[in-house]
Formats: sequence, structure tokens, C-alpha cells
Amino acid sequence: IVLCPHPDFSLNGISEDPIWFETQKDAWKECKDRDDCGGIIRERSDKFTLRKGTKLDPRPSSRNYIAYRRCTHVTGDVIRKPQNSVEYHFKSRPTPKPGDVIEVEASYNEGVKLDIYEKRPPGMEEGDFVVYVGGGETAVVEVEMEVGEKDAPPVPWGKPFTVQLYFMDDSYMLYVNEVYWGLHKYAAPLKSAKFVMLYGAELKFEWKEIKWSYRRPSQMYSHRDDLKRPIKKFEKKIKKKISRKPINQIRAFASSQKGSIAILKDELLKQLLHKENYVDLRDKNIAWILRSREALELLLTSEGNEREVVNHISYPKVNIQAIQTLANFVRDDPSVKTDPVMLRWAVAMSLAPRYTNSFADRILKIDNVDMYYKKKKWLREGTYFPLTKKLSSWHLRFALAQRQFPSEIEWAHKKCPDENRTPLRVYKNTNLVEYNKKNDHGTSVHDNRKYYYYKPRTLQQVHKVGGVCGACSTFGEAMCRSFGVPSFTVGQPGHCAFVWYNSEEDYWKGSWFVSGWDETYMKVSWYEDRGEKMLAAEYLPLMNELQGKYNKEYRLSEKVRLAKKFAESDEAALGIVNEALLIEPRNVYAWANLRDISCKIPQSKRKRAVQNVLSPNLQRILKSKPAQRAMDVAMGKPIDADSDWYKPERINDGDDDGSRSDDDRSSFKIDLEDVYYKFTEVKFQWWYRCTPDTIKIYARDREGHYTKVATEDDVIKKDNGPDGDGKDAWWTLRGWNQETTKIKVEVYAKEKKDKYYNKFYVGIRKFQPYAVIGISAKEEISKSSPSVNRNKEVEVDLDGIAVISKVGLDWGSKRKPKSLTFLTKSGSEAYKEVKFTSSKDDEYMLDGEAASELKIVLTGYTGSSVRVTVTGKRFSTQEIMKLVVKSMIPNPRGLLPYAKTAIYQEFV
Repeated sequence: IVLCPHPDFSLNGISEDPIWFETQKDAWKECKDRDDCGGIIRERSDKFTLRKGTKLDPRPSSRNYIAYRRCTHVTGDVIRKPQNSVEYHFKSRPTPKPGDVIEVEASYNEGVKLDIYEKRPPGMEEGDFVVYVGGGETAVVEVEMEVGEKDAPPVPWGKPFTVQLYFMDDSYMLYVNEVYWGLHKYAAPLKSAKFVMLYGAELKFEWKEIKWSYRRPSQMYSHRDDLKRPIKKFEKKIKKKISRKPINQIRAFASSQKGSIAILKDELLKQLLHKENYVDLRDKNIAWILRSREALELLLTSEGNEREVVNHISYPKVNIQAIQTLANFVRDDPSVKTDPVMLRWAVAMSLAPRYTNSFADRILKIDNVDMYYKKKKWLREGTYFPLTKKLSSWHLRFALAQRQFPSEIEWAHKKCPDENRTPLRVYKNTNLVEYNKKNDHGTSVHDNRKYYYYKPRTLQQVHKVGGVCGACSTFGEAMCRSFGVPSFTVGQPGHCAFVWYNSEEDYWKGSWFVSGWDETYMKVSWYEDRGEKMLAAEYLPLMNELQGKYNKEYRLSEKVRLAKKFAESDEAALGIVNEALLIEPRNVYAWANLRDISCKIPQSKRKRAVQNVLSPNLQRILKSKPAQRAMDVAMGKPIDADSDWYKPERINDGDDDGSRSDDDRSSFKIDLEDVYYKFTEVKFQWWYRCTPDTIKIYARDREGHYTKVATEDDVIKKDNGPDGDGKDAWWTLRGWNQETTKIKVEVYAKEKKDKYYNKFYVGIRKFQPYAVIGISAKEEISKSSPSVNRNKEVEVDLDGIAVISKVGLDWGSKRKPKSLTFLTKSGSEAYKEVKFTSSKDDEYMLDGEAASELKIVLTGYTGSSVRVTVTGKRFSTQEIMKLVVKSMIPNPRGLLPYAKTAIYQEFV
């Protein structure tokens, strides 16, 4: 008889005459001889008691209960206290197959290596523990278990541990002490196994027993084929709701409770199946996740816990480790099901990486589950900022998970000065670390272990000894996360810094920066060719916007995007993805899908198909109010400045640092990289009190001619700065209506107004010219003489998508019709009537309608043809995409233009 342990469970009913047993062996020996004993329990005191029933009753993990009962589905046998080196053939024991488990209970005092081979390799290092599953030349399984190594399982020296190998179709799972430790591919087929050999070096490794191939009913495992069948049946039902249905019905289905769960559940199961993972649909906690709309939306819109590259784009994915962790939270913490805040916490911790404690002398992984309960306790006690109740799961990933042990975090709570104990000032705690290149004994920081006197590099030790940029930035990140403020370290050329989330401004700020955002990198990437590094300025602001206030538009956009797989054709899929962009234009993954699906459509049909689906985007931009279409068109654009400007790129990078000039007369030019016609206003934020006495702004047209368009006399508004003392003041100048491709600014100051350095005349923190996303309506886009059909209609094909501003009609010698009706259509849409705003001399002004075809109904006309001249602007596919990208962030601030530029450069 084999006992199966069930951590965090108890058994119902206490046996009569309860007795405390010191060991599991004694308790089980007594249990077998009694009729009223169904199993045994390890209590909090580490002693054992007998229980009547066999039904598992969940208990909080903090109580450390373990229930033991008979393994009713065990096959194979158990070998206790084998020799240090022994070999077993499968002739007498069952060969492992998918769903089986091999379990070894052991203990060790030095590094242990677990290998499963097909054939014993020549020679073994002393101190290794080796399990061979043999048959050929290649290792089936090879797992290093060296304490102190980076990826070592968290097994303490000198204490017993259990290793479990769960065999699946093409891979196996490794568990150490019931903790999931990764999914690994077989290097050779499992069916090729012929024998198993165990090896443990004397004195350094001791093992108690091995359990051969047995089934464990409580383990979440389904065969791949078992999972494919329900998914296929499930997808068939979803396809009926989406295939060949109008876009508005598809959107309504994705918005509904039933449709949301169906689309997201299918996507989650497909992600697991794609990785040949496993999931038990009968597990009640997994089942709750799969029928909870909120849980599914959070899992699939919070950037996943791993990435998958498709056509050079890295998509977020969710693996079984995240699902299993979340299921454990659902099981152990009832508030996860009832409290939206705790659900966001649980999802964040499930998706967050298990950080390595880099400040410890031994490299060990932090337990995210334990950290979750610790931080929940600190939140109740008031130590943790209530800010975390309002953050999205994506933001919480950078606040809850941490690379420090709880003891270090508790030290941070005590050490933080009261003046810094707020969400907007906790980042300032880097002043608790002294910047030292050498310690008190003269040891360089580059000799890291000796620099810290060979002691664990904890927060306490860093505070005591000091460090350079890496230690200071990591300390700053730790202090922020210890109180619930999202933060993480970033890289700059030859330097380490960190960023933190300003909850008041809903904005990410940098600290310890020596370079600009354009040289600040983080280890996340959308694009395969960038490797692991990506500009933080591209990723952070865009995800911040998509996740802010739990963006409902982004969630719906993602569900609509995922529905594309059920479309009946590539053209239909293109329309579904475009609808996702209409809902949330900043959905970078929808842009990637738009590009990929477009490439699948035959070249002869591609142009018209893409234009047809993009035309609603163009119409949306046209129908928005001019003020809503005005944006800072200089943000992040190339700047050419006089040599007297200090770091002139800061003038229009959107950040607060700004630039200064040490010459009384200076100028700069900004290339707008496009043509704009209507500027609503121009804003300057001056550095400190360094304002100019005169300002001259020039606009350059496409011919290269500069025209003065504004001076200091055009200032329409001045403020006294954020503190009301005239420092960092804003000036607003009126705009102009003129073709503009570049802007030139000249400033002059009579005297130095810089009280800090006493050298600068003029300083600019921000320069923001706001222009309407212009539609040039001066081109003649069509001139034809179509025939009048029997319905007294003329039809004009505009050869693509065009914005119509004016239609001219020449009747020749015929009399004008009694009345005219204008109708337009885009692609496969139906014709719709449009009104003309005015008419003069047979010229009819239309209100900027986007269309691919124009139809004119001529009531009472007797002629057979009419000459039609259409004036407006024809848009190429690329031009439409440019406009859509520009309109995504209509009022950019700070880092947002970088995010816009990232999408623009990749997909336009």
C-alpha cells in the first residue's frame, strides 16, 4: 500500500480515542489495524493523528496540514532504502507512459544532479544523484539540482525532499517538494526506455524510497488528444456565431458574457495545447477560472508570463504554471472569487516571474505565493499603500512580485523615513544608500563579494556599505515595491537606473537617469530582431494607456481580434481585425495581425481589400472635431539647433528636463516629417525663469520657403508655473493656417535670467506646436463622363479611398435635372446618402466624405451622360495607416509619442 500526500488538506472525522504519533510510520501502522481509520493527518505541531473519513477537506496553506490516504490508482511498486547504485529493468516493472509518475524521496548535504538517460554515460561525478531511463545513446531527461546555482530548486541542505517526474506525451514536468519546477521536452521518445538506474554518491546523498510508475488521480493531466476533442467541439459552436456574420454581430457576441468566455476560454486552451501542456477540466478551481469572464480577461490582457514569436512579433502567452498558481490562489483564498482587488492581485502574482534573490549569498527563488499572503497582511495592517487596490494586474506585476525576502521588506518598512512614506516620495529612499566605489577597506565595488565583506548582499548590507548605480537602483526598486509602488530597473549605456509609477499623474517617471528615454532599455520586446531589449519609452506608455482604469476598450478589442480565427476568409478576418482597431487603435497586436493577414491576400486583391477595411478608420478621424484631431506634431521629431543649446533633443522629447542656451540669440528647426495646414496653437514651457524677450516662428512649405507665422505679440495666454511663482511658466501662442513641413524658432533675451548657473539666457522644457491632422482637399482625383443608366444614375469609381470635398457637374447642352442626390460607399458597404453643404455654378461642396465610389441620382434629367469632376484627396493604404497611427494618441504627453512611433515604424 502506498500513501499519497495531499498538502493543505485535512480528512473528515477524528478516530475514537485520538492519539498523537511522533512519526508517519507509527501513525500508519496503527491506522492499518483499525476499522475506523481512513487516513492520517500531519498537524501544525508536526505530529500525526488518525482520521475516520477519506474525503479531502481544504485548509489554509498557513496551517501546514498534510493529509495522507491510500493511493487508489497506484500501479507498479515501491522500493525502499535501495543501494547507492542500483539498476532496475522494465522487464519486471511497467514502462512509464503518459500520465505516470516516478517519485523519489531523498535528502542531501551537497549538490544533487538528477538525470534520466537512455544509456548510462561513462563516469559519474561524486555527489551526483542520477536516474537512468535507458535504451539508447541520448538522455531522455537531464535536470541539474545544484544548490547555489541560479536555477536550482529551493531545497534546503540536510533536509528531506521529494522529486516527482510527471510523464506526458512529448515532455515531462518536474516537481520538487510539490512545487512545480518547469516543463521539459524529452530528448528521446519515452517508449524507448528499457531500464532505470539509480545512483547516489556515498555520504553526500541519501535516499529513502522510489515509487515506480503510478497514477496520481489528483494531478492535473489530460492527454493531448483528450484535450483536442473538446476544443474542436467547442470551436465548432463558436464558429457558428462568427463565421459569415456581419461585423456588428461579431462585436456584440464578443461583448456578451457568453461570447467573452467562449472566445477567451478557447484561446487559453489553445495556448496550453500548443505548448503540449496539460489541464484538467474537471478540477473545480480550473473550472472556475474557465467560466469567470473577469479572470479570463485579466489573464489574457495582462501581457502573459511568456512570449511566443510569430512573424517576428512577440505575442504574450499564458502557460500552465500561471494557471496552476492562480488555481491554488482560488482554492486557498476565498476572497479571490468575491473581491475584484484580490483577483487582480492573484492574476498579477500568477503571471509575475519568480525572482531570484540576487542579494543573498545563495541564489534562491522567491516564493510568489508566500509573498502574496505577506503583502495582503501588510495591506490590512496599513503598511502597504492602498494604491494597490486601484492598480491593474499589469501594474501590480511590478509592485507585488519582489526579489527580496520578507525579512528585508519588513526592514524597509521600519527604515523608511516618514517624509518618504507616500506613493509619490518612496522612490527617494535611494538616499539611504551611499554612492561608494570602494568600501571602507578600499575594496572596489567590482569585486562584489569582497566589497560586501562576503556577507549576503541584503538591503540592510547595501544600506550599511553602499554601492554604485546598480545597487542604488535595485535598492530604489525594492523600496518602491515594498510599499506597493510599481517599479523596476532599466538599463542605459554603461549605467543602471530605475523607473517608478506616479499614480497621481498616471505616468512613469525615471530616477537615477544619466541618459534620455531614447537610450533607456528594459528586458521586454515586441520585436524579435531586438532580442531581449526594448525601449522603455515605447513599451511603458502604450501599455499604461491600454491597462489604465482596466481599459474596457482594450479588452473588447482583444476579444474581437481573437475572433478572427473563426472567419470564413482572409478578407473577413481582415475586417474583424480592423474592427478591433476601431475599438482600440493602440492595440499593437491587432496591427501585427492586420499586416500578417494582408500579406496572405493575393496581390491583385490586396490593395482594395485593405483599403476597404481601413476606410471606417479614416471616416472616424474625419468626423471627429478639429480640436480632437489637434496634436503635438513636433514630439520626438528630428531637431537641428545652434551649438549653444545644451542637449537640444530635450526641447521636444516630451520630458521635463528641457534644454538651455548660453547665447542671447539662438534658434532651432524641427522637421515635422509630414505636411500640416492648420495649427491651433503653440505652447512653450520655459526652464526655470529663463524666458525670452522676443520670439519668431517661421513655417516652411514644401517648396522650401520660410514664412514668419508668429511672434511674441501672438501670445494669448501666460501662466505663472505650477507653483505660481513664475518658475517653469507656460506661454501659449495663437496658431496659423498655412502649409507647413518644418518649423523654425528664433529667440532673443537681453539678459541672463538663470540663477542656478548664471550662464543661460533662454531655457525651454517643452515646445509643443498643435496641428490638426490635415486633409488636403486641393487635388483633382477624378474626371470622367459616365453614362446615365436607366435609373437616372451615374456612378464614379474613385480608384481607391478618397475624401471628397467638391463635385463639379457639366451638363453640356442638356437642361439640369430637377434635383440631385449624392450617395457614397466604401468597399463592400452599402451606399449611403450624403448632404452637400453649398452649391455654386454647378459645384457642390461635400463635407469631407471618405468613399471608394460615388453615385449621383439625377431626378428629371434627360441626357445620356454628364461630365463629373471630383476634387479632394485620394489616400494610399500607407497614408490611411499613417493617419490612424497619428490619431491614436491625440494629446500626447511625456513618453506617449515614443509608443506611437514604435507602432508607426513597425507596421506603417
